[in-house]
Amino acid sequence: MTLIDYNGDDRVISNYEMLQLIKLQGKQQPVYSHIPTLNCAVEGFTGGELIVLTGVTGHGKTLFAQSLTDHLCKQQEYPLWFTFEMPPREFLHCFGDTTYCEDMVFYMPRELKANDIEWLLERCREAREKYHTKVVFIDHLHFLFDLYTYKNPSLTIGSLVRKLKQFAIANDMIIFLICHVHKAKLETPEDASYDLIRDSGMISCEADTILFVYRQVDKAGLSKSFVIVEKARRTGIMHKAIPIQKVGNFLVEREKEHGT
Repeated sequence: MTLIDYNGDDRVISNYEMLQLIKLQGKQQPVYSHIPTLNCAVEGFTGGELIVLTGVTGHGKTLFAQSLTDHLCKQQEYPLWFTFEMPPREFLHCFGDTTYCEDMVFYMPRELKANDIEWLLERCREAREKYHTKVVFIDHLHFLFDLYTYKNPSLTIGSLVRKLKQFAIANDMIIFLICHVHKAKLETPEDASYDLIRDSGMISCEADTILFVYRQVDKAGLSKSFVIVEKARRTGIMHKAIPIQKVGNFLVEREKEHGT
């Protein structure tokens, strides 16, 4: 058979044919955060996207992801969590003393296996098949491989993040990937940048959206927190700081102060 007769699923087609295929798939329905200004800035999150949550250690990356989880459950989007940084008891306790999944539903592997990206992707497929899971949270990137076994961690991380992105596209899933930064302290929200993400510049290249969670503490010990949209591929918005605050167990958007 010559290529002129090739009719495989990966054959070359026209843009018109591609549009017809897309119409048959139906309109994508984004999922939204609990932060109204963030929703306007990124226009929600859709299948096939990789969203990077980053920031200084202790500034609220995981808490922000947990707050997103609470809101997603209210939209009947029940995510899959890989919480490598803390044991299940401690992680579930963060949702409230009486919650422990009684008032919300999300999924977790019964046992975690670090440094194994193929195992993680297989669990994502499992959750997709069993529970129609569309959203995945990974806390955090550096538990997906052993940093000290690679001569060039930057290329390894870049390849791994690209695999996550391609998996999200192929399976119509939304992946939130928590990443650390290489700076221990920032002075102002303006100092936040995706250039601070640890070990590989390819992380920011592959991400569709980058959200930087930042907490500023003044001399009196009072703190103000922000989620900063560092990159939004769909809208083109960059460096937009949105004030947030902790209410109960979760972070919510902070109302503008009088005169600001």
